[in-house]
Amino acid sequence: IISNGVSYGSGKAGDIAITAERLVIDTDGYINNSASDEAKAAGNIIINVGRLSLTNDGTISSSVSFGGHSGVITVNATESVFISGGSSSLSCYNGGSNPGGEITIKTPSLIMEDGNIAASTSGSGSGGMINLDVGTLILTDGARVSSGSTLDGTGSGGHITVKASDSVRISSWFSGITANTNSEGSGGTIHVSTPSLILLDEGHITASTSGPGRGGLRVPRWQRTC
Repeated sequence: IISNGVSYGSGKAGDIAITAERLVIDTDGYINNSASDEAKAAGNIIINVGRLSLTNDGTISSSVSFGGHSGVITVNATESVFISGGSSSLSCYNGGSNPGGEITIKTPSLIMEDGNIAASTSGSGSGGMINLDVGTLILTDGARVSSGSTLDGTGSGGHITVKASDSVRISSWFSGITANTNSEGSGGTIHVSTPSLILLDEGHITASTSGPGRGGLRVPRWQRTC
């Protein structure tokens, strides 16, 4: 499913809205909302489902190649969201001077086995915003939630908010929540609110910079840690 704001058009790309009991995007399937001109903006993607599954490189994305505004991706899943596979992803991207979009997910259960949720930029804009309002969040096998600037960008890391009413569990090497920048900008911010935060086998939460900028602010909040 594609919505695209092309260079010879005017205004932003159209919105994509899907309502279903179950949405499965599998084996290189995708939903993409994009804009390819600096004067354009990507449209929004709104998913209202019982269960959402992204597997075997299935993707949902909103992207802007140049200076336009990235769209907003909103997922309301009354039962669960499941992401599995190295290239399976839910992402926003901006290649220009604006932030890397916004992703909001609300669901009782968000489980990621590899794959990623990302709001990134490769231009001068900062990383985008990611808001997770969940019961349980599980990241394993290299799964990542990230908002930041890539090697080609000069912006700061983005902002990630996690509110988990039950628990957050991050396990295995490379699994983590990050608001980093690989450029001269500062690291982003991460806020985690949960009664149980579990980090195992090099699972991590980081907000950092590899350039001359300041390291980011990380504010995890929990009642007990295992």
